[in-house]
Parts: sequence; C-alpha cells; structure tokens
Amino acid sequence: MAEKQFGKNEIILKEGDYGTCFYQIVSGKVGVYTRYGEKDESKLSELGPGEYFGEMAVIEAYPRNATVVALEEDVKVLELSEDNLNDYFTEQPEKIVTLMKQLSSRLRSLTHEYDEAKVVLEELGATKAEERSEGLIEKMLRFVRYYQNSHKNVFAKSVESQREAAGLKESGDHMNLENYGKSTVIFREGEIGKCMYALQSGLVGIYTDYGKHNEKKVAELTANRFFGEMGMLEDEPRSATAIAEEDDTCVEIIRPGDLEELFKKNPFEVDMLLRYLSGRLRKLDQDYTEACKSVYEACRAEEKA
Repeated sequence: MAEKQFGKNEIILKEGDYGTCFYQIVSGKVGVYTRYGEKDESKLSELGPGEYFGEMAVIEAYPRNATVVALEEDVKVLELSEDNLNDYFTEQPEKIVTLMKQLSSRLRSLTHEYDEAKVVLEELGATKAEERSEGLIEKMLRFVRYYQNSHKNVFAKSVESQREAAGLKESGDHMNLENYGKSTVIFREGEIGKCMYALQSGLVGIYTDYGKHNEKKVAELTANRFFGEMGMLEDEPRSATAIAEEDDTCVEIIRPGDLEELFKKNPFEVDMLLRYLSGRLRKLDQDYTEACKSVYEACRAEEKA
C-alpha cells in the first residue's frame, strides 16, 4: 500500500487502460468521467474520503470504464495493488464490508436508472411526440446523452479473466449451512434482510410480486451464485422473493459479521463474492446502456419520420 498525492485536474486513472491497482480516497474529492477531455465529456459522479474507485478493473481484469480526476489540490489516495489485496483485507478485514457496500450501493442506484429507462422506452412507444410531457422529454434527453457518451466503452471480458474466474475453487469449512425443500420461501419481498446467501447446490428462483397475478420470475440461480446481498449490506427491504425450486437446495448463510472470519478461512470465496458484485454491476451497466441506446434510436427514428 502506498499513499499518493494529486493536484487539481490531475488524472489519476484513465478510461480504457488496464489496471492492476485500485484506490481509496484519504482526503479531497475526485470526479469520475466518461470521454474525459472530449466535446461529449460526461461527469458521472464525485467521490470523497473513504470511497474506493478503480476496483472493478482489478477484481475482474477489465479495462477502466472511466477516467478519474482530482477535483481539489492535495488529493490523497491509498494505492492498493491486486498483489497485496489479500494482505490489505487481512490487516483490515472490516474493509471487505466497506467495499461490498459501495458496490451494492452503486448496483441499487444503477438498477433504479435502468428501470426508469425501460419505463421511458415504453412511454415512447405509447405516445405521440406532441403528447409528451416536459418530464418525459427531459428523461429521454438524459438517456440519449448517456448512450452517446458511453456506447464506445469496451465491455468485452478477456478469456484470461473468464478462465481465472472459472478456475476458482472453494476451500475451507463452511458454516451456517441450511437445506431447503422444493417451494420453500427463503426470503420474501419487502422483508428487511439481515443476511445473504451462497448457493451450494440446488436451484433458487428469484421473483417479483410472488404469488400475485403479475408474478414475474426475474432470475434462476444455480450452485456457486450469491443472492440477497443488497438487502444485507444496505439494510433495505428485499426487492424480490427467493424460492427453493428443488429439494435439497443447500445454502450457506452469511451475515456481515461473518465476512471477516470467512476471509480468514476462505479468501477465495470472498474473492468470488467481490467478482460477483462487480460482474453484476458491469452487466447492469451494459443493460442500462442498451436501454439508453433504444431510447436514442427511437428518438432518431422519429426525427427522420
């Protein structure tokens, strides 16, 4: 770990580069941008002390998907390399939860944006141009700008990172294992989540509006998948219901306080969990970009008509 200092407007990491380090802010603020320095530059967010950036490129071996710039004089950051990541978590195991909470918070925020983009797309198809409200037009323009700024990003996953992820093996003893019969409700939409789950074997279905006329199955999970992490990390109500869909569905129950011990006994599983959260965020980013692209193309088609 090394502390580094940057002056105002200095680039800390650049979009498109491959990175072997990520950062935690000690003091000052940084800006996160796509297409930085170009005419269609877009500022995505600002980050302050205690927050991380650049972690997805390290966790998943992807190119950087944004440029990070110091917004103030004397911005100080800790540089964390993938080589000393395990040492960092060993010395400060509470940081595992901090990093996971940040990834989870970004997932929840982007999920909201993605859902809104889908609604806008539906409204575009159902209304004529002259009937659209100012609010709808403003949202359309936001999604169009996002697509224009981000659609050139490189999302393709390297075969090396896929091979590495596929080669991870679980090790150590598992604690808090439970077996469920078919149709068992593991958790229900609207409940406050106090734990998350690692699916060891069997099948789990994730549903919205479970048992209602508009019930929808949004995901089907198999072994070595995690679920329920956002409710646990953010103390938010469950956004869906989880159902065991086979007999002998086995899960490991993981609570926030278990993560430090889990890392000591089985760092590979914690690594898998971080990869899972980062992978979900990256996939959602792709889906959101595609939804914005559809809004953009619908607007272009109307202009030509």
